[in-house]
Amino acid sequence: MPERPSRRKFLAALAAGSAITVSGCASVVESVNGSGGETPTESGEVPVSNASQSTPEPTQTANGTSAAEETETEEQWSIDEVTISEPSVSLSSVTLPEDDVAYPTMGDADETLTVYGSWKCPYTREFVLTQFPSLVDEFVRSGDVSVQFRSVAYRGGEPFLGVDAPRSTRAGLAVWETDPESFWEYFTYVFANQPQERYRWGKPALLTRFAGAADVSDPSEIRQAASDESAYESRIEQTLTDADENDIWTVPRVVYDGEVTAPTLDAESTREQFEAAADE
Repeated sequence: MPERPSRRKFLAALAAGSAITVSGCASVVESVNGSGGETPTESGEVPVSNASQSTPEPTQTANGTSAAEETETEEQWSIDEVTISEPSVSLSSVTLPEDDVAYPTMGDADETLTVYGSWKCPYTREFVLTQFPSLVDEFVRSGDVSVQFRSVAYRGGEPFLGVDAPRSTRAGLAVWETDPESFWEYFTYVFANQPQERYRWGKPALLTRFAGAADVSDPSEIRQAASDESAYESRIEQTLTDADENDIWTVPRVVYDGEVTAPTLDAESTREQFEAAADE
């Protein structure tokens, strides 16, 4: 496991934008240690349409904090600016497991592929809105495979892609726990309307709005879970353990039978994983 970076290095990596790589959203720990993969390029950026789109990249300030931390105020940007529109894709009619499952899962087949992602990652968003629906249509709705989503809240002892990432993870787990029939609708609503990851948009108020838009039965429970740092702690920790075992420091990643693929970098390899699982 890579050594945890100093807070100054951690913030410097954020300021340089190195938490975003061509192949996905990388742990800042991995970026600081120089093994995070490719450096960002203009062609590697994923368009994210929302109120925060045109804001410049954060820069490092003299006191060691990022400019985004110092300047992100309600006057300049607020979650109230986030508009919530109906997603262009739908996953709401997928079959759910018959048995209770700790993590969001679609399908009730024996073979399960696991998608590691982040609610705040634009590359996870790209995968969810472009490749994922067709894979679901072909392999999950047919009953051949199941898919589980694991949101990565921390890596290397730090929140993954912002201090609000754990709140977003807890909110998602709360939707699954309290109203699993609405989870995949919530899932698409969040990713379709995802603000840029540099903003701390994963706040209880906005997460509750997403839950309301997706017709989650009791959005107040989602707000409560997002605000409670102890909520779903064991599930979050287990995801980190499993991510370690699969050496996952960048998302999205798909895992099946010990093999890890990067769907936004090599879509064909991910498709082959689904085909292999369906053939079992």
